[in-house]
Order: sequence, then structure tokens, then C-alpha cells
Amino acid sequence: TVAREAQGTYDRVAAATNEVAGRLADRLARETHGEVLFSPGDRGRYATDASIYQEMPVGVFVPRTADDIKLALDICRDLKVPVVPRGGGTSQCGQTVGAGLVIDCSKHVRAVLDVDVQNRCAVVEPGQDVAPGEVGEVAARGPNITIGYWNKPEQTDAVLRDGWYRTGDLAHADERGHLFVVDRAKDMIITGGENVYCSEVEDVLARHEAVQEVAVFGVPDPRWGEAVFAVVLPRQPVDEDVLLEHCRKSIAGYKVPKAIELRTEPLPKSAAGKLLKRVLRDPHWQGSESRVAGS
Repeated sequence: TVAREAQGTYDRVAAATNEVAGRLADRLARETHGEVLFSPGDRGRYATDASIYQEMPVGVFVPRTADDIKLALDICRDLKVPVVPRGGGTSQCGQTVGAGLVIDCSKHVRAVLDVDVQNRCAVVEPGQDVAPGEVGEVAARGPNITIGYWNKPEQTDAVLRDGWYRTGDLAHADERGHLFVVDRAKDMIITGGENVYCSEVEDVLARHEAVQEVAVFGVPDPRWGEAVFAVVLPRQPVDEDVLLEHCRKSIAGYKVPKAIELRTEPLPKSAAGKLLKRVLRDPHWQGSESRVAGS
């Protein structure tokens, strides 16, 4: 009897969860630019077979723009779906550099809230902290930080300075110490003395309905040192000029790509699904003395 009652309770919870998951996935697909991916065991269905892993919906929402994060959270609030914050960190620092992602993204999209009590983060330029609102590199220190790379003293010296680990992430902080991640330092483009953050340009391009995947990086330019260049996988036919005009409406002229390459195949990714910009970028720097590190 107890087993039947437990199974009945489970069936009711599973059915309710599946129904909410279906509504959530549908709204995320219709109202954002992101992708909704369900596990292979789910096979695209919300109610399936006997296995618990098949009955309960397991999926991933992949945002493509900063706006997608806010939209997704608004949808979750509307459907009363709880959102669990996760910490942020790096392999060298563990997962406790950031205590959790900001849930109210109305003001803090891309922000990392607070810092674990045993650790400290700062936004720095060489030798000093930067003022609130100014962009610098995120540095972290604490008992969780690596002591160095095995048998790589030069690489260790490059990232560990006076007990601080230089993460390679560019960010700015507000007056309360909240960090707003801007880009990876190695992905920043310097064109004519101006800094261009690839993530900003990628966000703008990704908001166009015809764009499925996008990568932005710097290429050699004889006049400006580097030029902004974009590679796009369209989801529907679109002209380069249309995408360039879309960019001009949202960002300054020096941030608009000088050219956009349209591809027919998905952009290269690692086994973990991370975009491999170096595969796209390196051919443009062959024969040039590149100051841009690979990623």
C-alpha cells in the first residue's frame, strides 16, 4: 500500500513537472534568441517511459545574448519556476570565486554577486585597483587558489603576482563591489587605440533574427592595427550589409565589424561545446606578428 501511494505521488509530481517543463521550453523557444536543448534520454518529449531519467524533464537553456538571461528569468518568475544560483570560478580558483549569479538581472545582467568569505576578488590594472565603473582584469586570492602550474614557472609567474591570480577576465565593479564581466582579455580587440569587447558585438549580432551562431575577433589591419571581424552562421538567408546596418543602429562605428563572413557549417567547438575562436582567428594572423593570444 505504501509503495502504491508513493508511486501515485511520484506520478502526479512527474506529470506536473513535465507540464511546466513543456510550457517553459515553449516560451523560452518563442520569446528568446537562445536554444532549448533536452537530453538524449528525453528524446524531445516531456512525458516518456519508466526510467526516472526519462520521465523527469532534463534540459539546458543556452542564452545567446545578455537580454536572453533577463527574459529567461522573467519567464521563470511568471511560471513560478525556481532558479538556483550557481557559483562562478575558474579551474585555478575552484567554484567559489563568485558566491552566486545575480538572480535579478534587471540591473545586473552578466554580474557576479559578492565574493566567498574566504576569498577576495578585485578589478585591477597593473599594480593597482581600478575605480568603480572602470574596466580592468579580475584578480582573486584565497586558500583555494592554485600554487602554480606543474613544471611551468614562466606561465605561473605570468598569472600569479603577490598572491593574486589574474583570471584573464575583464570586468568592472560598482560601488557595492558587484563585478560585471565584460569579456576575456585575450579576446579584446584594440583598433585605432580603442578597446572593443567581442562579447558586446556578438550580443548585438545575435539579436538579429537571421543569426544562429556568431563569433567576433580581431584581424590584422595595416592602418588600425586590428579590425573587428565577425563570422556568422545564419539560420535563414541574410546579406552582410543587412547585418552591418543592424550593428550600426546599436553600437559605435569603430565597433561595427569591417567585414562579416557568412558560413554554411556550424562554428567549431570543443568537446565541451565551447566555441573555438582560435580556429577561426588563426588563419587571419598567419604571416603576421600577432599580439592576440589563442583561446
